Amino acid sequence: MGREQEVAELKRLLPKTRLLTLTGSGGTGKTRLSLQLAAEVLDDFKDGGWFVELAPLSDPMLVPAAVLRVVVARASDVSGVADTPYADMPGIAPIGVRIGHYLPVPQEAKGPAVDAAKGYRIEELGKGLYMITDNVYQSMFMVYETGVVVVDAPPSYATHIVEGVREMTDRPITHLIYSHSHTDHIGGTNALGKVPTIIAQEETKRLLARANDTNRPLPTTTFRDRYSLKAGSQD
Repeated sequence: MGREQEVAELKRLLPKTRLLTLTGSGGTGKTRLSLQLAAEVLDDFKDGGWFVELAPLSDPMLVPAAVLRVVVARASDVSGVADTPYADMPGIAPIGVRIGHYLPVPQEAKGPAVDAAKGYRIEELGKGLYMITDNVYQSMFMVYETGVVVVDAPPSYATHIVEGVREMTDRPITHLIYSHSHTDHIGGTNALGKVPTIIAQEETKRLLARANDTNRPLPTTTFRDRYSLKAGSQD
């Protein structure tokens, strides 16, 4: 809804390039826009279209394999390659409609397993920076001399973020950075306890003020284009 101009522009650009990339902040609707475009131009491509879900991948080296599995599954009648599509399975599901069956994620495209007893896993990225994930959503936190900076607090595992930080350090969470305003990424903020500094882009603050959601506290520090945070010796 409300993307007619963007769809028209993408239709104009698509025949002129072999690769058309949509960029933007998380949660702004890039996937929905690309699916809408695909649905509207599908009849123009005799070989059809493919949708490859890359969000579950944690290693860029797995991208070619994920693409291949989808293409092979659509192009071949050989069962067992990735699974057999159900009868009349659409090439691209209509936006807002859940199809009856999805091909399973290939084993080699899955990231490391999450310990069921913990509900999350931590991966060290280097220099005091860690990723924490439940293998659906992911956040980061950075440890510095006197505290911890957290990026996003998804409600599905926000309490695990606290547990994960405690695994690495006893220093307090001093900063939280909002990547954007959506509840599924920052709706667990209150589970982190009292965070002195919350940082977000000014448009994110405007959207949060409009939403008036107590689970998504307003940021205390905002910026328009760029913001550099220096925490101890980390920046």
